[in-house]
Amino acid sequence: MIILIAESKTMTDCSSIIARRSYMNHTPLFEREAEHIMEYLNGLDTGELAEHIGISATLAQSMKKKIFEFPNKTTGEVSLKAFTGVVFKSLSPSSLSPDALKAARKNLRIISSLYGWLHPDDIIKPYRLEFKGKTAPCGKSLQAFWKKNVTEALCDCMTKAGCHEILNLMPADAAKCIDWKLLPKGTDVWKIDFVVFKEGKEKTPDAGKLKRLRGTILRQILTEGITDIYGITQIDSDMYVYDKIDCKNHSIRFISA
Repeated sequence: MIILIAESKTMTDCSSIIARRSYMNHTPLFEREAEHIMEYLNGLDTGELAEHIGISATLAQSMKKKIFEFPNKTTGEVSLKAFTGVVFKSLSPSSLSPDALKAARKNLRIISSLYGWLHPDDIIKPYRLEFKGKTAPCGKSLQAFWKKNVTEALCDCMTKAGCHEILNLMPADAAKCIDWKLLPKGTDVWKIDFVVFKEGKEKTPDAGKLKRLRGTILRQILTEGITDIYGITQIDSDMYVYDKIDCKNHSIRFISA
């Protein structure tokens, strides 16, 4: 089972000192494409950057500094520890056991607006982009820019792993980086649906809680060595309980407190 998650908008400053050999051994698959994106963005002033990405002037100014620093590969961070959003905080990569980290390296991949496809051990630099932002060199959205490469990378990953199941834990904007119709025949793409009951009514958790739940269940999957969809249905937790599986729509439902 291949598990897909997305980057977060917040990151560390990725300032760990990186030896050249380590960087060469853990270079992202699409590093060159990321360089092209940054070179294109370097030609924009702060106002244009804010408009193209869809962020505030303050964030654009910070991104300008990140663009300037991007070519410096003597510092960076492995992707699994570089992101600091809610999903990653709930996953808590730094506290994963050696076996859970091994499972992450084997089964987990991160979809990135700058790098496209990331292995947990890939060394990256900090950035702040939006999947929907038209910040690719061709003037396209990053979703459109990455679709072919990321889809091919996923297909290759599945072929090498001999895998036909995907667990999609991504938000919709990141999921558009993949052309799902082009995946190998027989591929089953699953999702996890969380629901809460308030005043007797079934509701979807708010965005923050949904991210926490995704990060927590991902941690549980990696920690317990779960490698298939059936294993997910056996999960037991104080935060959520398994309710049912919908094989027609490829969804697994959990009820959260």
